[in-house]
Amino acid sequence: MTALKKLQKRLEELPETEREAMAVHLLSEWEAQQWDKQIAADAEAGRLDHLTEQAKEDHRASRTYSLSGFEPVPYERIAHLAGVLKGGPHDLASNKRYLEGLGERSMR
Repeated sequence: MTALKKLQKRLEELPETEREAMAVHLLSEWEAQQWDKQIAADAEAGRLDHLTEQAKEDHRASRTYSLSGFEPVPYERIAHLAGVLKGGPHDLASNKRYLEGLGERSMR
């Protein structure tokens, strides 16, 4: 039995939820890698140079501002804790109340 067939057999033995979670993870990783490769290729080919020049021009023309004086939003204050506390949430989405009403104002 080939390694691919063995892997396929093992995948078929997994519970459906674990198979789905793994598929989402693998696809997300693959898409991120493809995106990184495309960005690197575009940068190498000079296709992003106009964005750098635009940013420099905006800065020279005082159309930019410092972010150092901005107060972080609540999530930014505690994001470093997500997934750290034993028994705590892996992310803030696990707190259902945090998501209550999300998008309701935009749907009116």
